[in-house]
Amino acid sequence: MATVSGGGESNTSNNIAQDPTSISVAGLSFSPTTVDFGTVTRWGGTSQYLTVTNHGTTTIRTSRIFLSNLQNATTKDLTYDGGCMSNLAPGKTCKITLSLWPSMTGAVSAILNLQDNAPGSPQQILITANVIAPKANPNPASSLDFGTHTVNSSTVNTVTLSNPGLGTLSINSITVTGSNSADFTQTNDCGGSLAQNASCTVTVSFKPKAKGSRSATLKFSDNAQSSTQTVSLSGKGN
Repeated sequence: MATVSGGGESNTSNNIAQDPTSISVAGLSFSPTTVDFGTVTRWGGTSQYLTVTNHGTTTIRTSRIFLSNLQNATTKDLTYDGGCMSNLAPGKTCKITLSLWPSMTGAVSAILNLQDNAPGSPQQILITANVIAPKANPNPASSLDFGTHTVNSSTVNTVTLSNPGLGTLSINSITVTGSNSADFTQTNDCGGSLAQNASCTVTVSFKPKAKGSRSATLKFSDNAQSSTQTVSLSGKGN
């Protein structure tokens, strides 16, 4: 279905759905009653379905669907399809797909309005989301050189990971990869998440297993914008 966006109009009707399970207006019910996208990242897109059911005995005719009361979002950020722009016979359901591609951070809210021939039109559904933009900044940012060391001797250095962004950084994994990854090992105190403005430490050990240049990559996988950050590891065995 083609995606269309609302016109940001205001509406003073008070039929905003608040019940946590279902709401019925003159034979119409909506599930869910409040569309909550939860916590999403600014650069990530997500979608949810709103199911409309006609429990009455007459056909409901939807003449218009539009958004109003947008806060911290535009009609480019929040869109919907025309899944319920048709006659809805008794006992039938239709679905509206709502999509959020946020360009701003913070608390997002809007109201989805269904204008139809049912009493109390337009019916209104509250839409909410919390948009975050965490960052993952390793220091040193790009490379860590251990210098030259005797084969099978060990030396240690550290990389600090900080989150100066907005919201909690979710850390999926911290790994060492590459052709000589067996020469480099890491331990860390980062856990599975890093709060806003917090930092953690990755301790990297270098123990060359052979003479010559040795290299690997320290890799962070997380929910920051680039999703993966890398620090090149290098050293020489003597």
